Amino acid sequence: MLDEDLEVNLGTGYSRTLNAGVTWTNVGHISNGDVYKTDDQILTIEGSNIYEAYLVVKDDALIGFYLPVERAFSPLHATFRL
Repeated sequence: MLDEDLEVNLGTGYSRTLNAGVTWTNVGHISNGDVYKTDDQILTIEGSNIYEAYLVVKDDALIGFYLPVERAFSPLHATFRL
């Protein structure tokens, strides 16, 4: 859970705000890190299309997103400490 809102630059010209107070639940693990989902906030990322996204966290840092429909990892260009 974040104590304050976190704006994440996606590196695609778009950004997303992860809202404070949202509960994230670990729903699995991929080779890149642990995958977290929430029912409290609709999270999408945008590039050439709009994709549903879950957080991928490694060593207490947001490193990218897991796209469940595509079953793919989308890395961030920078990490964000959580």
